[in-house]
Amino acid sequence: MTNTIVTHTTTYNLLDLPQQETVGSTIVIDRKYASDGTVMQVNHYYPYGGLMTDPRHTIASSVASDSRYRFTGKELSEESGEYDFGARYLDPIPGRFTTLDPLAEKYYNLSPYTYCIRNPIRLVDPNGMDIYLYDKKTGQLDLYKTTGDEFDQIGKLKRNRKKGDIRIMINNIEKGILDPDGMNFHSDTRIDLTGINGPSLAAVEDFLLDFSNMIDTEVGGYYVSEAGQTDVRYVTIGNVSKNTSNNAVPGSPYNALFDLPGFSVEKYDILVNYHTHLSRFSDSDRLRPSSLGIGGGDIGFKDRQQSRYPSMQFLIITNPEPFYY
Repeated sequence: MTNTIVTHTTTYNLLDLPQQETVGSTIVIDRKYASDGTVMQVNHYYPYGGLMTDPRHTIASSVASDSRYRFTGKELSEESGEYDFGARYLDPIPGRFTTLDPLAEKYYNLSPYTYCIRNPIRLVDPNGMDIYLYDKKTGQLDLYKTTGDEFDQIGKLKRNRKKGDIRIMINNIEKGILDPDGMNFHSDTRIDLTGINGPSLAAVEDFLLDFSNMIDTEVGGYYVSEAGQTDVRYVTIGNVSKNTSNNAVPGSPYNALFDLPGFSVEKYDILVNYHTHLSRFSDSDRLRPSSLGIGGGDIGFKDRQQSRYPSMQFLIITNPEPFYY
């Protein structure tokens, strides 16, 4: 059955109208400034965007209308008859992309014409988005595909599927959080918030909770500044292999900093100890510090840590927002 989507407008240029086309759609576009609902253009598509009718066909109108933006809202080139998908062009007749992936040479295991790593149902790849693969058994996170997009993703290879089939686990990770050279969460690691590409602290907190929910394990660590400063420079993440769904071992605040040039304890201040509470838990468990459990829970851990770091604050990262306790 053909879906009909009518776009109403009386103020916008025809080329600027939002397009909501879907496979097998009939698109009806109103006349610019029209108040009587006069239909200006009707397009019938084959499955990959080929037009069944003359794209310039108009009905009940003396004004010619030719919106270039057609199938799935992409621009149709009059010269080539192909759709512009940003990083690649689609030929609607065979239903194939005709443009090589710009980073095809880095991914020899994939076809140079592959779109979304052969997973267009779950993924959208307008310009290419960095995808990292996480191995829960080893804690290793490695870059699988890199591009120049604004955000990163974490995925895992699907079982019993062809090589390259990816299930995305975390989306829209701010650049600078994940290390293109790899990270291992079964050892203490860190995220650098400084420099041109440094992520925001809020984005790091969002990632920590998303990552914690993904592995179904609490994540803990520290916010670290340069000595005498209040701005967070590093967020450390303790070895998650020692953690459970209701307990996080943050590790030493310095373990993740030892490899920094000229490292010494005196160069840094420990500002905050944090850990996550999984989103799947009830509000009564998630939105308060625990007082029981290993070592007396969150309250017992805080009491012990404050004897060593009197000015350190304690933060729980959870939904709907982090809170200090």
